[in-house]
Amino acid sequence: MFMEPFTWMSTQAKQKAQRPSELFKDGIGMRRPVQGTVARGFLPYAFTGNPDAAGRSLLNPLPMTKDVIERGKAGFLTYCSPCHGNFGAGDSRLRGQFPNPPTLHSDKVRNWPDGNIYHVITEGQNVMPSYSSQISRDDRWAIVNYMRVMQRAHNAKESDLK
Repeated sequence: MFMEPFTWMSTQAKQKAQRPSELFKDGIGMRRPVQGTVARGFLPYAFTGNPDAAGRSLLNPLPMTKDVIERGKAGFLTYCSPCHGNFGAGDSRLRGQFPNPPTLHSDKVRNWPDGNIYHVITEGQNVMPSYSSQISRDDRWAIVNYMRVMQRAHNAKESDLK
């Protein structure tokens, strides 16, 4: 049995973007999306300007596994360490050039729910910009997991070593 190659899609009749069209009255081929259309993977962030609601509502979907922590470490060292330092102590190489960023080991940050930290990475806070366009959703959560590991290591008790 012989099957002909499936090549007809490249030669089929179709409207190409940016080309005129006789099909539509206005002659424009590229159409505006229907109002309310959201591109796949681009749902609007529901907690804009509301870190407390983000902290209460957002739960970290990623497990605390070695792979996730390694992924979070890579993201932290790339995006966060220039200001917060390699270990999150706020002692970066930019210290003194800008307002000093907070340590990520303070009681305030340690007591934040994961959703609050995710929100700050997503929206920014004070002089920290939003990283939502640079860091994917899952990578932001991985960074939160890595921050929790650093906080636990920095504030370890003797009982943690046993």
